[in-house]
Amino acid sequence: MVPVDPARKVSEVLRERPGAVWVFLRRRMACPGCALAPFETLEEVARVYRVPLETFLRELTEAGPCPS
Repeated sequence: MVPVDPARKVSEVLRERPGAVWVFLRRRMACPGCALAPFETLEEVARVYRVPLETFLRELTEAGPCPS
């Protein structure tokens, strides 16, 4: 699997990896419904929610890509 780039926008990741929504919800992050999702990066939201970036990126990567 290709690792998720911390500079990616939240909305891009949610669009490309539908399973990622569960990563955000398990961590009680409002990102899937947030108006700022098109503008905030994964690195920024990890910092705001005080989530270890490497762990967060690994969980998003494991959520897998959008099925073809």
